[in-house]
This record gives sequence, C-alpha cells and structure tokens, in this order.
Amino acid sequence: MKKSLKKLFASLLAMALVVTGLFVAPVTADAAEDEFLVFVALGADAAESGDWGYQYFGPDATNNMGDVQAVTQTVKNGETATVSVTLPTEALYTWFVSPAIYTNGVSVGANSTFETTVKIDGKDVTDTVDFAAGDAFWLEEWSAYSLFKSFYNGTPWFEWEDEYKNWPKNRDIDLNDYQNEILYIQFLQFIFYKQLDEIQMYAHARNLKIMGDMPFYVDLDSADVWCNREAFLLDEEGKPEFIAGCPPDYFSETGQRWGMPIYDFDAQEENGYLFWCNRMSWMNRCYDMVRIDHFRAFDTYWKIPASCPTAIEGKWILGPAHKLMDAILKACPDIVLVAEDLGLIRPEVIELEDDYGIPGMDVLLFRMETKQLKKKAKKNSVLYTGTHDNATCNEDYHTYDSNKRISLRRFFKNQGYSSRSFNEMLCQYALDTDADTVILPIWDICGFKEEARINTPGTVSNKNWTWKLKDFKTFPDKLMSTKEWIKKSNR
Repeated sequence: MKKSLKKLFASLLAMALVVTGLFVAPVTADAAEDEFLVFVALGADAAESGDWGYQYFGPDATNNMGDVQAVTQTVKNGETATVSVTLPTEALYTWFVSPAIYTNGVSVGANSTFETTVKIDGKDVTDTVDFAAGDAFWLEEWSAYSLFKSFYNGTPWFEWEDEYKNWPKNRDIDLNDYQNEILYIQFLQFIFYKQLDEIQMYAHARNLKIMGDMPFYVDLDSADVWCNREAFLLDEEGKPEFIAGCPPDYFSETGQRWGMPIYDFDAQEENGYLFWCNRMSWMNRCYDMVRIDHFRAFDTYWKIPASCPTAIEGKWILGPAHKLMDAILKACPDIVLVAEDLGLIRPEVIELEDDYGIPGMDVLLFRMETKQLKKKAKKNSVLYTGTHDNATCNEDYHTYDSNKRISLRRFFKNQGYSSRSFNEMLCQYALDTDADTVILPIWDICGFKEEARINTPGTVSNKNWTWKLKDFKTFPDKLMSTKEWIKKSNR
C-alpha cells in the first residue's frame, strides 16, 4: 500500500508540475517542515481552436475530467486491477470516452455512500467509495451536463435544444434511460476524489500541505453557469449580457476581453451568495488553502458589454467586498485563503485583505531593481520568485543589460550570497525575507531558462501550459540543494 501511495503521490506531483508548473519548497516561517503543492484543474476553451493558453477555462469549477486518469482500484481480496483511460492527442480532454468500465448496483442518497460493482475484463471488482451525495452538490448536474455535451459533440450548452438547455430548471429528460453512461461519468469523479483524499493523507503525514488555485470567474460553457443561470447576467438564451476583462493599459490599447460572464451579485445577495458558498466549501474540502485569482474583483471589476469586440467600452463596478467575504467565511470558517492581488489595485483591496488577515502576493521579478529589493517584504504575504505568467528568473536575467546584471550581483553579494547562479541567489534571498510564505517554482530551483516557461499572457500557443519535467532523475538532486537554503533561513 505504501508503495502504491508513493507512486500515486509522485504521479500527482508530476500532474501538479504539468498543470501549474509550481513546486513549492518548504516555505512557512513558523513550521520548518511544512510544504505546499499547488494544484489547479487545467482546461481548454475549445479543442478545435488549439487554445491551450488559459488555465482557467474549463467545463466545471468542481469536477475533474476523468479522461486523463489512470484508475487503480483495490480488490477486496487484496489484488489490484487497473483501468487506463487514454488522453487524446488532439485535445486536452474529451467529453465522453467509450468506457472499459461497466457499473451497476449504485445507491446514492442523502448522506449515503456511492457503492458500485465494476466489471473489468470480465472480472467483478467491487469497492465502496465514501463520497456523500450531500457533499458533492455538483455531481448530478455535472453528470447530466457531461452526458448532454456528448450528445452535441461538445457544442456549447446555450446552443442546445431547449429541453437540454433548460434541463436544470425543468428536469423533463428522463436520465434513467442513460444510467450506464451517467454511472461511468460519476465513477471517474469518485475515483479521482478518492485518490485526492489518499494524496492528502499521504501528504499530511509528511507535513505537506496542498494549495488549490481558483479563478474568480467561471467559463460560460460550463456546468457552473448552465446550472446557475440566475447567478449570472445572461439573456433569455443563456448568452452573456456582460463579460469579464480588464481595461486598456500600457500593455494593450484595447484592454483584455476575457469572455467569462459577469456575476449578478444583486441576485446572489438575495440567497446569501449560495453559488460562492458552495464553490468555496468544495475547494475547502479538497485543499488546505486556496489562492483566489483576480482577487481585486471583490473590490471592483471591469464590466464589458458583450456586444463590444474589445474591452474599451467597459466600466468599473463596485464588487460585493465584505458582504461576499462574510458569506464565504460563514459557510466555511476554517478556510485559508491567499489573494492574487498583482497589478494596479485600489487601496481598498489591501484593506479588505487586512480586515480578514488574507495574505497577498509579492513577486520578486516585478521588482528587479536594487532600490526595490531593499524594501522589506510584508510579513503576511506569499512571496514568489516568479509565477507561471513570468519568464523564469534565469530567462529574465539574460534580458538585462550588463549594468543591471552587475548591480544585481553586487547587491546579492553584499547580502551574503556567493553562488554564481542567479537563480540560486534569488531563491535564497526569497527564503531569507520576512514573508511568512515563500513559493519557489521548480524552474527557478533548477535554473531553467526559456525552455521551461509555462505561460506567456495574451498569447495562444501550444507552448503555453505544456512544459513538464522530462524525468525525475536529476530533479531530486536539485531539490536537495534547497535543504541548506531552508536551514539557513530558519524556515
């Protein structure tokens, strides 16, 4: 069992590296043995577009696509049967795979468990997975959404016929006719979360913590929006009246038009922000802490008319701020949050973080000048050398002119760092700051250059979100080099 969990842990660590590109060295100032792994579900906006460029487009904010999993089940007599589902080469995921698994004997009710008999290669394999229906609030709707998606070959839900489009409200399609397909869809989710729970137990036994990454917005073509249309500003056909993005700035004269639907926060307030409370409760169930992307939208968000082809016609709207945060913390008072608060923000964003003790982010590559580096990091913050949207630190270093390189090296030498490698000096400097938490991306630990860049914002390319370690042969040695850094920094 220990070997299989160790293998599973290595597989999910590899998944974390593929999906987020982040490995986090032991980081907390108060507990020297704590570490973090950062997980985020990776989606594709549309398979035919070849857009692998945005990690937050996905079919649902809570489920995980089973098509990428190698499912291992332990048989009651101690034997092991393995079912492999192949990831298609032409797309990041498919909506339905002809299953090698046939399920029956399912019993799901309030506070009950999911029990399924699985036949693999003609052999019965029975396992009971504790996965309370009351907790997996999204499972029934996700199963129907995934099933209907397969009927329409991936067409967006708002282009379906009315009986399918409006099923969450009317429920006028008898799903009993599709029991086997639905049970297969649900089976994959149960297996994934069973594996995730095992990974958590394995990690916690080794003083490891797992951080989940959650976008502020959700994709229009998702089960989230399909099942909760009243929570968004949509027209009668289910299409957005307003969409998310950001205004014109130094980097873009027309701004950024992201395309996700805008929330109807007035309607959400009436039901106590139920959509957000459910979503955050599930994230809290899955992870030890959750980083909220685009946290500034709690304060103000850019609202763009859907008819506008750019982001120019948008305007700033006050967000729900304390009202939404109070509702979230009432629903899950023990949740640990991190705010992605990069870029130009109002002072009110920092005030909101301080009111709830939520740490913000600090990225060293955004202040690669000696005057900026001399400024102390905020104690209640999460300090990164760089994020998935940055160049690696060594790649960035090689774009500096000679004067800047000399200046930076002189600064780090005066701080007591003697390494010839820029990435090693930067990582050690980060660990020695006052920040409570420091995140070291794997590419900066290893000193990789442009070949390891995860994402270039504003671009659509098969290079985005595709880099991964070739193997684990040399990685452990690089990782062990952080041991002395961590000891010296008293983390």
